[in-house]
Amino acid sequence: MAPERFTEFAALFSGISNGFTFGIGTGYMSMSLLGSFSDDPHRPFNLTSTQLGSLGGATNLSAPFGSFLGGFVAAMFGRKRIMFLLLFPMACGWVIIGTAKSFTAMYFGRLLCGFAQGIRSTSTSTYVSETSKPKVSHAASKLLKKLPNTTQHNNIMNFLEIVGAVLNWKFMAFVNALAPFVFLPLIAYTPESPIWLLSKGRKEEAYRSLQRLRGERTDVEPEFVSMAQHMEKEGRTLKSWRDIFSDWDYIRPVLLLVPMIILRNCTGWMAIQSYSLSIFQTAGSGSISPRIAAITLGSIQFLVFLCSGYAMDKFGRKRISLYSSVIMGVSEIALGTAFYMQTRESYAGVREHLPWISLTSMMVAMSAYALGVGGMHTVLVNELIPVQIKSHATGIMNAFNQFINFLILQTYFIISERVKPYGVFWMYGSSCFGLALFAIHLLPETKGQSIMEIERRLTKSNLRTFNEELECSTTEKCKPGLK
Repeated sequence: MAPERFTEFAALFSGISNGFTFGIGTGYMSMSLLGSFSDDPHRPFNLTSTQLGSLGGATNLSAPFGSFLGGFVAAMFGRKRIMFLLLFPMACGWVIIGTAKSFTAMYFGRLLCGFAQGIRSTSTSTYVSETSKPKVSHAASKLLKKLPNTTQHNNIMNFLEIVGAVLNWKFMAFVNALAPFVFLPLIAYTPESPIWLLSKGRKEEAYRSLQRLRGERTDVEPEFVSMAQHMEKEGRTLKSWRDIFSDWDYIRPVLLLVPMIILRNCTGWMAIQSYSLSIFQTAGSGSISPRIAAITLGSIQFLVFLCSGYAMDKFGRKRISLYSSVIMGVSEIALGTAFYMQTRESYAGVREHLPWISLTSMMVAMSAYALGVGGMHTVLVNELIPVQIKSHATGIMNAFNQFINFLILQTYFIISERVKPYGVFWMYGSSCFGLALFAIHLLPETKGQSIMEIERRLTKSNLRTFNEELECSTTEKCKPGLK
């Protein structure tokens, strides 16, 4: 592999690291705590359903505080340094979980992991958006560019579910403590973000960083000049969260992300990921082992996720988000209906087929999630938030996203007891259709655009004009005055 290609891959894989750590946390909850821990006759303590919900939401409870702080530390110390250093407290959190003798100790370990992940999340997502090329022609690079977006939403957990199904919960915690350190050599090798270096007035270092990212034989002068002029024109990175709300050009993309985050998380994807084993147990095993069903779900989702980058590049963010939201909504309504039929004696004749209906519905729903909905948050945060407020605003959006995730996980078992599992999934399915409406009316298409181009258009026009300009730039049909 050519040196420039290796540097590009190393930078992209460094961005995957936080998605990987989120993924192993979710996979551990799904298979180790709900599986091997509950089956362990020598477990140090017992867990109630309320405590299981608390452990599931613990990382998302502390992660928002880390994300708020992460915006400041990423702007102050740089993206690369934070990505490197915060792996160590995460490892400490996993050691605490593996050696826990009480619910309190395990809960603290989960909180520590979530807090560290929250701080890193801002740096990793920002680093990927600031170092990736607008258009990466090599097929493998196109796939890798999507990996950080999707893995941040726990697709790596699908592989961890398979491993967690055969390893003891305690041993799996120690494996998770060591696993993220695979990324240390790559993070150490990659250069710092050239945009962050420019924001600190370190132009020579920024130029060398961009040259390493693009390759020594690549002429980076035009890109660097454009980047430097943009930073000088718009001003350096903002220092205060107050600045985000001082200009409508900055408020607009932030407000656009709020309904997307709420609707996306209310689709219930996080609850399905974290509690898949419990959901299959509720559905009734029939001839299917709940653990095998959960592993099958994760494996199929992972295969679909591998194709998601190509699909999003080919059809665009808007269309893929719409299709995946509708498919996910129909599947979750079907899953809720299967749960409802289990509670009615009038459907006793088809009851033996209901576990297969539940398995199929969950597979289709989570495959649709992996295809488009899964990448919406990170893609839009990376592409819509202006460079000058990216560190701070990304921290705010990540914190808000993780807080909504916490609410979904914390309340899943509580709501299931109140309105039954079928009511929960009917609610989730309704949110999917709400997300589809958002994709139709509000989601801007950013396919093939650099972050500089997106910012220039989004901060100078409303969303309708933004989409018209994008269509104008990519087709021969153009309204008068747009060119």
